[in-house]
Order: sequence, then C-alpha cells, then structure tokens
Amino acid sequence: MNSLKSCFFSLSCVLLVTACGGNGGGGPLTPIVPTTPVTINALNAELIVAELLGSAEAATGTTSGSGFVTGVSVSGGGGNFSYADLVLSQLGNPQLAGTLPATGSVTGVVISSRSASCDNSGFVRYSGEVVDPNLFTLYVDDFLNLRYIDCLLNGVLMNGRFNFIVTETTPSPFDGFAPFTFGIDVTLDGFTANDAGSVVSSDGDMSIIIDDDGAGEIGIETFGTFLNTTVAGVPYHFADYSYHITGNIFTDDYSIDLNGTISSLGIGGAVIVTTITPFSGNLLVGNGDPTAGQILITNSLDNSKALVFALPDGINVEIFVDADGDDIYETPIMTTWAAL
Repeated sequence: MNSLKSCFFSLSCVLLVTACGGNGGGGPLTPIVPTTPVTINALNAELIVAELLGSAEAATGTTSGSGFVTGVSVSGGGGNFSYADLVLSQLGNPQLAGTLPATGSVTGVVISSRSASCDNSGFVRYSGEVVDPNLFTLYVDDFLNLRYIDCLLNGVLMNGRFNFIVTETTPSPFDGFAPFTFGIDVTLDGFTANDAGSVVSSDGDMSIIIDDDGAGEIGIETFGTFLNTTVAGVPYHFADYSYHITGNIFTDDYSIDLNGTISSLGIGGAVIVTTITPFSGNLLVGNGDPTAGQILITNSLDNSKALVFALPDGINVEIFVDADGDDIYETPIMTTWAAL
C-alpha cells in the first residue's frame, strides 16, 4: 500500500509526456476477450468482484500486482510502471529536450520525423507540432506522435506507438510548482512495456488528467471509450471507462472511483460497474484497504446485479446479489479484501 504514497509524492514532479511504440509496428497486441454480458449469481459474485478490483490495475497500466488501492504507481522500475509514469517521468529527458530540429510558423513548430536515443538502449522516433520545439514545456493543442523501438528508460523496455495531444495545462506544471492540472488525450497502438518482467500491452484510447491542488491533494484520472489491455498475461477489455484515484500526501487518505463496461476472461464476459460511493480509506489504517464505499455491478441484459460494500473495519466486504434482476437482493455474501 505504501507505493500509493510514493505515487503521490512523485506526482509533485513536473511533467513531460513521452510514449511507447511497438516493435516498430502497429496493430493490436492484446487478445480479444468475450464481451457477452454475464449473469451475476451467488456462485460467481465473489469472482466477479475480485476481477473488477484487479481491473483497476489494468485500467492504469500498473505492473505492481499489489492490489486495488495501488492501481496507480509512479515510482519507476521494479514492477511499478503505470501509464502515469509515461506522463511524469521524462521531463528534461536530455535525449529529447533541447535537441529537436524543427521548422514551422510563429504559433506552432512542426517537427518532422526525427529520432532520439533512449537513456539506456533503443530509440524513439517522433513528429508533431508544438509551441516550444525544445519541449521544456507543453501547451494546449501541442501534439506528438511517438514510436518507441526497444527503448529502455528507467528500467522499462518499451515498444509501440503512443500519440497524444495536450488538452490542459492550468497553470503550467512545468515550473515544478502546484497547484496545476495537466491533461492529455492518448492513442495507444501496439504499445508494450516490460518492467522487471511484468508486461503491459495496450491498444485503444485514453485521456489522462493529473491534478495537484498545492495543499497535498493529488488526483489521477484515466478514461476513454475503448481499451484492450493485458497486464501480466491477464487480458481485459474496457468500454466507456473511467478510473479516478485521489490521495493526500500528508494525511494518507485516498478515494477510488471505477466505472464502465469491463470484460475479462476471468469473468467470462462483460459486466457494468458503477461507483455509487467511492471506495475510500487511509494507507496507515490496518492494511490500507478501503473502509467505506459502494459499487454496483450489473448485467446489461437480464439486470442481475451485485451491490458491494466496504465495511468500516477495513477487513470485511459485504456483497448482496440479485440473481433474477427483480431489484430484490436475495443473497448476502460476507468476504474479505484479502480473499478478494
């Protein structure tokens, strides 16, 4: 759980987006999972809840494998890669900053196809249009198309394409001072990242927004319309999805909000997850698992569903199942975060 705290401390770093591109190629790398809605009942409810908690890591590209609460981690290397790492880790990368030959107009500098070496091995090809050709800062509507080829950065071997456009810098986060909000819209195409043997592969679209209020409260939100991703060999499909985590670096309080249609092989198809009340807790209380929050899991065809409650002890979880979709929860199930 402490890696979440490391994440929030690391978020105070200033930002530069870089990206990944796949083995020089494009095209889907992730396996197709069944998307037929799954009927929820007393026999499969716990499995479905467990899969959804694991999907939080898939939604953020996290390779830590350390559980629901640590679904976002920005510590770099050692099995802690995440999409947010791509946003945060490369500001001032000497292989990019200050080296971009460019031509263009007063309002935007067009970067023709160029290459730069990665800090350990491999290289990145890039093109786009930016205000600052040296990438010491990024501005709204700046865009870059990057293709990483066997690029080793901070212990992470990356391949594939990562195209992005900047949607918000309010104010500029590049001076290292909060408060700020920084946002990008991303397209992942044949993306892979191998972090200490843990592999993420993704295709789809994603928006990333990072907020720092300057008073210790940090938030990371990832959302999009379509994402196929595999983390450590486990494939997921997301549609109209969002994952939002906030935390306070001084109090260690956090909250987590997960929504969308999620499909996985473990579930055997698709369910819709809706956060009614965000899961929340404190990293220093017990094992750091949620002590409050409620989510609803639904089958879109037969209306079977499960209502999931985090209990105040931070140990137990209560699940109520409505298998016949009549809005009457006939089966209560008591389990624990550890079991899930």
